[in-house]
Amino acid sequence: MTAYSYNDIVEIQKKNDIVDVFKIFLEVINFDGMNWCECPFHDDDGFVMSRAKVMYISKEKQKFRCYHCNANGDVFTIVMKMRNCTLTDAVKFLAERINYVCEV
Repeated sequence: MTAYSYNDIVEIQKKNDIVDVFKIFLEVINFDGMNWCECPFHDDDGFVMSRAKVMYISKEKQKFRCYHCNANGDVFTIVMKMRNCTLTDAVKFLAERINYVCEV
């Protein structure tokens, strides 16, 4: 098992753009310079992209937030939630995604 240092984790986070990672799991819509998707963490009335189900993804802050269910986080959080995995597994998934080699 690979052990990731703090510096490894910071680099992995920097090299994995949150919008690109969201696109692995969900359809992301860029509207007027802002990124949105349907929040997968709650079920409302079944209307696609109703205001209650919209999640905002900030490319600048590298964070996401649903203003209905308050789901929020960073690139690691979305991977953990969508893959139902631990932080260690999320770091490994993102490291493999960018072919990251750990510091020695």
